[in-house]
Amino acid sequence: MFKFPGAVLAGVFVLALADPQLSVAQPTGGLEALPIVARPLVVAHRGCHAPSPLRGIGGAPENSLLALENCVAIGADMMETDIRRSKDGVLVIMHDPDVDRTTDGHGLVADLTAAELTHLHLRQGFGGPAEPLTGQTVPTLEALLRAAKGRLAINLDIKAPVYSETIALAAHLAMLNQVLVKIAVGPSDPAYGGLEPDRQTWFQPIIDQRDTKITPQTLPALIRHQAQDSDGRRLANVRNIELVYQTDAFFDVARDAAQAQGLRVWINTLGPEFAAGRWDKGAAKDPDGVWGWLIHHGVGVIQTDSPADLLDYIARPKS
Repeated sequence: MFKFPGAVLAGVFVLALADPQLSVAQPTGGLEALPIVARPLVVAHRGCHAPSPLRGIGGAPENSLLALENCVAIGADMMETDIRRSKDGVLVIMHDPDVDRTTDGHGLVADLTAAELTHLHLRQGFGGPAEPLTGQTVPTLEALLRAAKGRLAINLDIKAPVYSETIALAAHLAMLNQVLVKIAVGPSDPAYGGLEPDRQTWFQPIIDQRDTKITPQTLPALIRHQAQDSDGRRLANVRNIELVYQTDAFFDVARDAAQAQGLRVWINTLGPEFAAGRWDKGAAKDPDGVWGWLIHHGVGVIQTDSPADLLDYIARPKS
């Protein structure tokens, strides 16, 4: 079993609230609205859809209001969810461009009205024709945010060109300090966290080793650039980098560069392609070799399809 050293706490989700340099782009409501925990932050991918029998919690459809309620019940820190726009301009929760996998409907989200979408019933778990239909229906973004307000941080994965509308809705609901948006970045991209509309809320750059323009040599400058505004001041609304990597050497450079900027490293364990083969299915057999390795090596945020299991693992005494 891994024993997590005290030095690793540099990577956990602890917000510095009094740094005078953090004077740019503070989200409305202050920096204290997101969770402050002395352990790695646990993000539930598309909500808490996996059953948690020990907690008496059954499964739920991905991206459903029930999946959100399950996250609150198990104590997850954040729920990731996916945003698209209906035919009549309403922001709705749906991962795929079409509704076929996850509902009893058919067609593209963009070709269906909000009324049509919100009457579709969601299939259990990740969906597919073998999964049963549930009483849960497709939620609007507004409904999901209202359900989360004051209870759970939300990572908004925006699947359509609706960044401005999404952030405007969060502002309307006074939730700019409770949501996080993100975008993939490369060496030629601006520091989006300092630009509108991303500067209004929490922003997270995504760095992917599969982008051939990003090398271990250019990585520290890229991370530094994404953490600062055009005047070289630290962006207060950028607290993490999301890293997709295939080699541990790339990970080491990224982690060191991120920590030099006071940033946490966010890792996804959703599939083998995200973290050099360390993923949830492997963690089911060898949690020390997956989650333990990541935490031991300074990862501060883990997005997973098994949030209850990860929380249990973190809570277990380490020898």
